[in-house]
Amino acid sequence: MEKAVRQLWSLSKDEGLREMVRARDKDRRGRAAEKMYAQQEGRQEERTKTARAMLRDGLAVETVAKYTGLPRDEVESLSGK
Repeated sequence: MEKAVRQLWSLSKDEGLREMVRARDKDRRGRAAEKMYAQQEGRQEERTKTARAMLRDGLAVETVAKYTGLPRDEVESLSGK
C-alpha cells in the first residue's frame, strides 16, 4: 500500500501527466455536454412532432401547449394560425 501511495504521489508531481489528465477530463466533459444537448434536441423534436399530430387531429392550441409543454406561441406557429 505504501508503495502505491509513493507512486501516486510521484505521478501527481509530474506536470506533463497532470496536463494530460486535465485534457482528458476536459474532453470527457465536452462529450457529455454534446450528448446532453443532443438528447434535449431529440426531446424537443419529439414534442414538436407530437404537437403537429395533435393539431392535425383537431385539438385546441391551448390543449396541445398544455400536454406537450411547448409555449403557446410555438404551437400557434405550428398550426399556421
